[in-house]
Amino acid sequence: MPESLSKREPKLSTASPVPWDQNYMNLYTPVPNDGLAISDDGMDASLKITGTNQSFGHFQSKNRFMFGYFSMFIKLIPNESAGVIATYYFSSPETKNQRHHYLKFDPTADFHKYSLLWNQHLIIWFVDNKVIRVFHNVSNETGVPYPVGKPLAIQCSIWDGGEWATQGGRVKLNYSYAPFVVHYEGFDGVHGCQACPASPVTACDNKTEFPECYDSDKYWFLHQEEPTKRQIEQLKKHHRKYIVYDYCQDRMRFPSGLPDECQFNSY
Repeated sequence: MPESLSKREPKLSTASPVPWDQNYMNLYTPVPNDGLAISDDGMDASLKITGTNQSFGHFQSKNRFMFGYFSMFIKLIPNESAGVIATYYFSSPETKNQRHHYLKFDPTADFHKYSLLWNQHLIIWFVDNKVIRVFHNVSNETGVPYPVGKPLAIQCSIWDGGEWATQGGRVKLNYSYAPFVVHYEGFDGVHGCQACPASPVTACDNKTEFPECYDSDKYWFLHQEEPTKRQIEQLKKHHRKYIVYDYCQDRMRFPSGLPDECQFNSY
């Protein structure tokens, strides 16, 4: 993309804060057992595991989107929490390939901004506005799946993944350390092309195309086709210092050749 478009890179939000229920809803977390707790002013949401009788919590966006820039400020669980899965993600078809990352800070000590830019060209993951991963839409060249044509909802959850998440389930969640609490803030970080309500899930079934969500005059996040030079520098620095595992470098796993998308996502 032209470097002049680098001014479109997302910055820390300066918008007025909004309460949780403006963009999010509780879909199925039992109430009032504290799996989901919202502060009185609506500016803080907490997902909790309090014991074996309350081992999950969940909330999601009120709407589903086709493309956008989304962010959340999250403070993760401190101390002993092996087996707890705390998430901020977007429902989409997934491949089995993955990356594992360290972070250059303690994510349990304070809030940090986790963001995603998604358009018809690429997906960029940010932590505190710095790029940590890029995935290009190369479906035409390679057939590698890419989320287009199906609107996604923002999901936040906490649950006991001790049966598989820790060395194949070797380390179980120790409930004596409960409650396990993850905090979410920054609920104004929802900037996307709204396609349909998130519930019921059938709301988009009769619509297979969303031409309005490709209107680049209306949506700034559709413009970026490639990472900027600055973003590539951030990505390289992160990879040098903080990548634990990258499937695009795992020739033992892929002896006959790395996955097709890897040549498009490495710098």
